[in-house]
Amino acid sequence: MLNSLFIVNTSGDVVLEKHWKSVIHRSICDYFFDAQKKAASPEDVSPVLSTPHHYLINVYHNQVYFLAVTTTEIPPLMVIEFLHRVVHTFSQYFDECSDTSIKENCVMVFELLDEMLDNGYPLVTELNILQDLIKPPNFLRNIANQVTGRTNHSETLPTGQLSNIPWRRQGVKYTNNEAYFDVIEEIDAIIDKQGSTVFAEIQGYIDVCCKLSGMPDLTMTLVNPRLLDDVSFHPCVRFKRWENERVLSFVPPDGNFRLLSYHIATQNMVAIPIYVRHCIVLKGGTGSRIEMTVGPKQSMGKILEDVVVEMSMPKAVLNCNLVPSQGKCTFDPTSHLLQWTIGKIELGKPPNIKGTVSVSGTTTIETPPISLRFRINQLAVSGLKVNRLDMYGEKYKPFKGVKYITKAGKFQSVGYVKFFFCVTSFDRRLQGSFRMLNSGQLVARRFIQATTSLSFPQKKFKDVLPPEEAGWAFNHVEKKKGLYKPKHTVEEQIAYMKSKAYYDAYKGLPIYRWYKRNFKGQSILQPPPRLFCIDKHGRFNVNNACPVCRDEYLFFDYRNPELIEQFLSDGTHHPIDILKSGLCREQYAMLKAQLLAAKEHGTITFGVDFRNFDFREWYKDWKEPPMPHMQWLRLCVLALLPALSIQLGKSDRKAKQEKRAKEEEAEAEKEVERLVPLTHPPSSVTKQSVLNDHEKVDYTPRKFDNPLLVYVTPWNGKGYDLAKWVSHKVTHVSPVWLQVKPHIADLSFSCRILGTHDIDHEWVEDVRKNNSEVKIVPRVLFDDWDMEYLMSFLQNEAWMNRCLGDLMNLLTRSQFDGLVVEIWANAMVRSQGEVTEMLVEMLNAWGSTLHKKDLQLIVPVGPPLGSNYQLSGMFTPGHLFALAEKVDYIQLMTYDFVSKDTLGVAPYDWVEKSVAALVERAPDLAGQLMLGLNHYGYEYSSKRMQAVNFDKYLELLGNKNSKLEWDTKSKEHFLRTSDGKVYYPSLTSIEMRLNIARKYGVGAAIWDFGQGLNYFTQLL
Repeated sequence: MLNSLFIVNTSGDVVLEKHWKSVIHRSICDYFFDAQKKAASPEDVSPVLSTPHHYLINVYHNQVYFLAVTTTEIPPLMVIEFLHRVVHTFSQYFDECSDTSIKENCVMVFELLDEMLDNGYPLVTELNILQDLIKPPNFLRNIANQVTGRTNHSETLPTGQLSNIPWRRQGVKYTNNEAYFDVIEEIDAIIDKQGSTVFAEIQGYIDVCCKLSGMPDLTMTLVNPRLLDDVSFHPCVRFKRWENERVLSFVPPDGNFRLLSYHIATQNMVAIPIYVRHCIVLKGGTGSRIEMTVGPKQSMGKILEDVVVEMSMPKAVLNCNLVPSQGKCTFDPTSHLLQWTIGKIELGKPPNIKGTVSVSGTTTIETPPISLRFRINQLAVSGLKVNRLDMYGEKYKPFKGVKYITKAGKFQSVGYVKFFFCVTSFDRRLQGSFRMLNSGQLVARRFIQATTSLSFPQKKFKDVLPPEEAGWAFNHVEKKKGLYKPKHTVEEQIAYMKSKAYYDAYKGLPIYRWYKRNFKGQSILQPPPRLFCIDKHGRFNVNNACPVCRDEYLFFDYRNPELIEQFLSDGTHHPIDILKSGLCREQYAMLKAQLLAAKEHGTITFGVDFRNFDFREWYKDWKEPPMPHMQWLRLCVLALLPALSIQLGKSDRKAKQEKRAKEEEAEAEKEVERLVPLTHPPSSVTKQSVLNDHEKVDYTPRKFDNPLLVYVTPWNGKGYDLAKWVSHKVTHVSPVWLQVKPHIADLSFSCRILGTHDIDHEWVEDVRKNNSEVKIVPRVLFDDWDMEYLMSFLQNEAWMNRCLGDLMNLLTRSQFDGLVVEIWANAMVRSQGEVTEMLVEMLNAWGSTLHKKDLQLIVPVGPPLGSNYQLSGMFTPGHLFALAEKVDYIQLMTYDFVSKDTLGVAPYDWVEKSVAALVERAPDLAGQLMLGLNHYGYEYSSKRMQAVNFDKYLELLGNKNSKLEWDTKSKEHFLRTSDGKVYYPSLTSIEMRLNIARKYGVGAAIWDFGQGLNYFTQLL
């Protein structure tokens, strides 16, 4: 594999050389020195160099090059990885890997290389085994070796070399057992002079200092592990468990090691914690100046430290006279390096620097890029955090510590980014390159192969086309499938929309007016919109792309409201229908998201009050229609009825009313008995019986055999105790803990999960003690979502997947059994069913994903029947049948009857008909339905209508002036008070509704368990 290894410093001196096969003369390094001289910096030397007879592979560390020489073609990454292992080993043995440390420990370096390579092939690279073979140097050992004549070599074979875990030696003992984890993230970014992000990504790693005795087995869970991409693990990590559970399980090496390294790409919307605003003018003569401001941005309240700003000035710059408000500024006239050392930046006090620059000559010089270095302690800008660390296999309790550091990697601010095309007449290829001018770094390069002949303007193609004409050429390629879409900045888009090429293309009309999508075959109706036109790699997935995707300069951005406003309807400023717009779903979701951002940033301001229009206001001469003849006849008959009733006396009317009341009461009793024989008829429930028995909890075996879900809330603590005491009677317990709110920052869409502080793991364990099979399914409420946020969420698949990933991580960490997802609220009501189908599709997708982890999904939906007993819910039976394919249970919210009249909380007939409306259409659906039962009441009075819990109800029940009665229509008990009526569940009303569930074979769900009376448990 390797023939030789040369260790070379930046001055061109060979510090050390080691040969395993034939000796290669050190003159081979001249090829490397030539490449080093051509490189702009030591890090820019190509890692692989080819010579006529050899391959040179190198890594750079701390002013030292490790140069490997091979005569055969081998995988370069294998050699590079081995050289990094050599650097790491030297750093651990000598505290640092530098020119000086290698010279001082020259003998031990040769010993280590002999053990690490055998005839040029890697043999032993694990640090723990090497430390057993060759003892690390220290002062006392060196003296002892000189006295006794011994060496640092071990006389026995290390036990770890034959172990399944060679990275850890046996017999490790520490007085203080401790493990420290450093989460370090480096940001590579390019930002423009306004502070907007052009390109950003994160390179991160977790370094560990482990000093644990014995053979510990560690398990680490992370917050937001979905963010990690291109993860590289230490061999100790069990990859299968990470792949299945996103959990890090490992037996750690002893000492310092890198647990993993990861990458977070641009599409995850990296938040930049610093901004740079600058105005730099460099021109010959007078007038050259520099003004620059640096400050924190989205640093989560953390302080930026060790901030350094550097600029490699052009050679024409003679001197810089700059005055900083903080720190120190220096200019080296030899290297032309301008350095502004700021140090710490306090919140609210952004430092600035300004002054003049002396430039020779008379021409204007392009602005050089600005490089930044900084560090932020206790912040991982990606949002990655260590949630918990558990240790198994050892009985002691170690000390655990985590530290977060964010620092700059290749961080630059450029004056502008330009896009240009090169067109060759030979193969008609359209080659596009994204390049930062004068930055020396290539961001991305696209080679676009045109699939049809291009019609270019008359121009010599050997010259670079101007952006306007290059855009014209690209937009006239009809078959774009397989091509890359170039990218442009907002400034370029605004300039393009003001250009003649844009006007000639769209004639001053909205861009969708000229879009016509090709229909397949003999299709008459317009096909549904596509999900996307451009895939994740930036290539066109279709030929006839949507109006925004097809034009290389167009994309939605809140900073250019002119394009967004083209897709807004006049007067309302709501986005036009997606079919009318011609957009794909991805661009339509981006339109809504950028519209929200434009509102927040003030680039689009409007406010339209909602108004219900009466058509009679439109026609001033409107007259009521003539009365139909039958209606006139009916009114005549009604007018004669009072005259006919005069013959009856008052006493006769009163007697008949009393008789009718008694007959209705008797009939109601018979009807109740006729339905199902009740153990608690209405007459058995009295004020005194409730006051005497309401505190009794029933511990007998379960009576209700169908699925039973109970909700417990933090604001009614009694529900926690009841759930523990009678968990053997229920199948599901749903603590109302979590809320999900939308979070949009710098166009990064995510969800914030709130309420985790309410999670009580000890209570969960107590519930499971009495019933090991009970399912703990916390309710998740999508709170604070208005209609626009909800639409954007349902149309953004990446946003939905990120939200589900965060929820599943929480479920896994807390060992829950599933979720109760309540996502419809005011936004759903106002949408009038517009988003129902998308919501059903999303919930089915979530259900499939949860089932792969053996997790359940329960979805509460509104009752299918309205107050008029007609199908009027947001979810039709067809929606619920589709939802039942992937959802475990559908819970009907049949505990709130909305009506202007006082008809009870949940009338019996309405509840039964709501269940029958679904089960009679699809009997198989019964096993997945849950009937909603209320354990709370309502007080109806002339002054107010308010909810009533058990405390308030017992207080009113103890009032001598209140009277407990039975409502024959709603089949509920109510208290008649001086102010009105108080409806509250009773043993009779609950038993009758449970009998409905038994009759139709559906389950039940109780809201809220803590608001009811304890003795209701005898019915479960």
